[in-house]
Parts: sequence; C-alpha cells; structure tokens
Amino acid sequence: MFSQKAYVTITWPGKDSGIFKGSDKDMGSQNTVRELSGAPKAQRNSNIELLRIVAMLMIAAYHYSIYSFYAEDLYSSCGKYFIDLIGNYGKTGVNLFVMISGYYLAKQEFSVKRLLKIAGQLWFYSLFALAIAVFVFGYSADMGILRRSIFPITGGYYWFASYYVMLLLLSPLLNRFAAGIGNDKLRLSILLLLLLYSILPTFFRVYIFFTEQGWFVTLYLTAAYLRLYGGADPAAKKSGIWRALVWGACIPAFAWVCTFAGSRTGGVSLMELSGRLGTDSSFFGYMFALGLLRYFLSREPVCIPAVNTLASATFGVYLFHENIFARDVLGIWSVMLDPAQYINSSLLPLQALGTIVIVYLVGTAVDLLRQATAGRLWDKAVDKLSPKLEQFGRKALSLLTSAAGKRGF
Repeated sequence: MFSQKAYVTITWPGKDSGIFKGSDKDMGSQNTVRELSGAPKAQRNSNIELLRIVAMLMIAAYHYSIYSFYAEDLYSSCGKYFIDLIGNYGKTGVNLFVMISGYYLAKQEFSVKRLLKIAGQLWFYSLFALAIAVFVFGYSADMGILRRSIFPITGGYYWFASYYVMLLLLSPLLNRFAAGIGNDKLRLSILLLLLLYSILPTFFRVYIFFTEQGWFVTLYLTAAYLRLYGGADPAAKKSGIWRALVWGACIPAFAWVCTFAGSRTGGVSLMELSGRLGTDSSFFGYMFALGLLRYFLSREPVCIPAVNTLASATFGVYLFHENIFARDVLGIWSVMLDPAQYINSSLLPLQALGTIVIVYLVGTAVDLLRQATAGRLWDKAVDKLSPKLEQFGRKALSLLTSAAGKRGF
C-alpha cells in the first residue's frame, strides 16, 4: 500500500522572463516548490539539483575520456569519435556548476561557514586518500604531494576547487557589482567578457586576455543576471530545451567536421579548432550550459528529497574520482575495468556507460558516508565557531566593500 505524500509549499523570489531582457527591478514573483515526501525537510528546487547530477555525469564522462586511454592508441582507434563525443561535454558540466552557484549566490550574503565546510570536505578527501595510499598501498609520498594534501586549496590539489573558493571570496564584490550596475550595463559587461574569454579564444586563438578566474567570473555574472533580471521564462519550457540541444549538438558536430577536414587537408588550424570546441570557455559550451540552466529554471519547481540527497554528493563525486590517488594509484579509470581492451570494440559505449555510472555511484556512496560521519562532526564544529567567524568575516567584508565603493565599484 502506498503511503500518502504530503505537499509542502515553499517560496522564494522569482524571476521575470528572458535572458538579456527585463527591467532594472526584480519582478518579485513567487515560485513554489512541492515536497514529494512526508517530511518538509529539503527546500532545494529538485529541477536544479537534477541539473547538478547531469553536470557531474558530464564531468565524469570527460575524465573517463582523458584518463582511460593512451592518446596514441586513441587516435588510431575506431572508438575515437565516440570518445570525443562523450568527452567534449565535460567542460560544459563545469560551466553548469559555476552558473548554478552564481544563480543562488547572487542574492545571498557572504558566509564564512560555507567556506569552512568546503575546506573540511577538501581535507577529508586529500588527507584520507593520502592515509590510505601510504598505509594500505605502501605509496611513498614526496614533499610536494604532502604539501598539496595538507593545503589542497592553495596547493592546487583540485584545480576547480581552488578557483571555486576564490570565486566565493569574490562573490560579495560581484554581487554588489551586478546589483548596482543595472540591467543594460550588466548585459554589456557580460558580452564584453564573452568576447575576451570565449569568442576570441574559440574562433581566433586569441588568449592574451584569458584567465580561468576571469572565465569563472563571466559564468557567475551570467547566472547573476538570470537571477536579478530574468531567467525562468515559461516559454523556454517548449523551445528552450531544443535551442540548448542544438548548441550542444554543435560541439561534437563541428569538432568531427574540423577533425575530418584537418586530417584530409593537413590543416593544423582546423585540428586545433576541433580541440577548442570542447574547452570550458568554448562559446558553444557556454550557450549549451546557459540553455540547459534556463530550461530547468523554466520548469515548475518541485522538491524531491531523493534527488536532492543524490545531488548533495555531486561535489564529493568530483573530489573522489579526481583524487590523484584514486585516479593514479587505484586506477579507477584506466585499470579497474580495463577500458583499453574495448577501444576497437562495438561494446565500447556500453563499457563507458557502465564505468561512468559505477564510478559515480561509488563516489556518491563515499560522500554520503562522509556526510554521516566525519562531515557531520566537522559541520558541528564549524557551527559552534561560525558566529564569531561570521562576525569577523562580515567586518572584513564591510571594510572591503566600503573601500571598493569609494573607488566607484
């Protein structure tokens, strides 16, 4: 007999319609979330949480494509075009993660607690993996590995995490900028950033202005624009997904055309363009990520605890499978399921799908276990310390934003 489900209404400020359209004021409409369980616990929009899961699957597929095969074997194999297909969307997943964060953080105050909880998660994976590698597998860690494991943020243990923490530190200034500059000027700023960080690198190989942090800022401001001036366009539910899929299809399609034409004509520039279409700053990848975000925002908000629970582990899935010990010592991509033997087999797509799903599920299980054990203890400690730390952080932030305001920021 099925249990009766309770529906709980949860509200938060909504958005008006259309990207790069809207007034200088938030329209103040309300979105409702229906909780599909007996307990009104989670309040996250499960549409966006599902998008987090999709983004992490894209990232996992990308890591499968670059860590499972030797490059020289892949180039001469029958499976190259399939590997290109699943690998080209990895950076789109990164873009989605940053955009989702920017969308929600655009109207949130700076939180020291958030930074400390991320730091605790990073330390768990870097130090715990180090301990297992040394004491279980007899791994000999040099000083460089020890330094990166102890200081994962500044040491660049995870490139994405380092840039993401920097983005969180910049978020108060970015929010002040986005809210204060107005609709038209913010739109113009985003278009200028896209020119410098996406269009010029993608089509003209001009990287003199490009930085990874600058690209993250571009993604953040794009999502902040959606939050402040529009994004949950009901019309996007019908046409938005098709526009997104067209942009997504352009990534491998153009890459294949450029690869084929370059191999036939010997055109090095065409081969290079093929590679640039799959980078995180690719204009096609940007539009694909933006289209997906707008589509999922356009759907009626709903809260499904099971989806939200799985989505809460997505960052942990990344930290698990991108961990240097899991990747290189355990060989979760290249050794355990031996993908190399399928490189010229018709079973390659099935093997790839199975590997990606298994790694994702194991990473999810590991992070949910972390949340229930070490993560819970760390979060309790952070909660006790956070009032004083938040007070200190807000004072420092007030001084910083005041100085920025005096300089006309």
